Amino acid sequence: MSLTRLIDVEWSMGVHDARLHPVGILEPVRVPMGCWSVTAKRVDLYSWQFIKRGGIQIGDVISVHTAGGVLVNFERIAVTVDERGHEKPLTTWKGERITRTAIKRPTTCLRCGGPLKTLTHTAEAIACHLGGSVESFSSRLHGVHRCAGVCGKGQPRFMDENHKHRRVPAFMQAFSEPEREAMRGMGFDELVSLPGIGPGKAQRILEMRG
Repeated sequence: MSLTRLIDVEWSMGVHDARLHPVGILEPVRVPMGCWSVTAKRVDLYSWQFIKRGGIQIGDVISVHTAGGVLVNFERIAVTVDERGHEKPLTTWKGERITRTAIKRPTTCLRCGGPLKTLTHTAEAIACHLGGSVESFSSRLHGVHRCAGVCGKGQPRFMDENHKHRRVPAFMQAFSEPEREAMRGMGFDELVSLPGIGPGKAQRILEMRG
């Protein structure tokens, strides 16, 4: 476990998913990674809902760890236990008193200025994430914010409710949502008769139905 202080939060809009994305800026800290270590300066905070649910504020001392040998992940806010056994955030760090400041969320898209839509359904939230499973990301992505304006239009979506934990394959992104919806009810022969859909792609579509 590596402890460091969260000194700021930067917000960005995902290029491929139009998702509002918070990244924590850290006091540089060495984090173990296998037989060596890396210097962590940033940590993914996933979503506004993740920040709110965790009560994360600028100034907090947090613990971080590496995941997958590369990514630096938020673990928890470092706490102390009082005489009653109650946990509370540390009040001092390296001999200085900690000042905690609430994190402010942007209210409009950072690129186009359009409105932000709150994705409250987990599968819908994962539909604008780069990958992963429902089980892995449900707690992190529930309640993410996505641009409902220009940036959010035309983003890849999922074909149906049964495989919303996967991205729309590249060869499917050439079709509109109504066209992909129509493909759900087609058989193999109908699929291979469509322009751009050969036997291999038709079989993949059928397998994606679960």
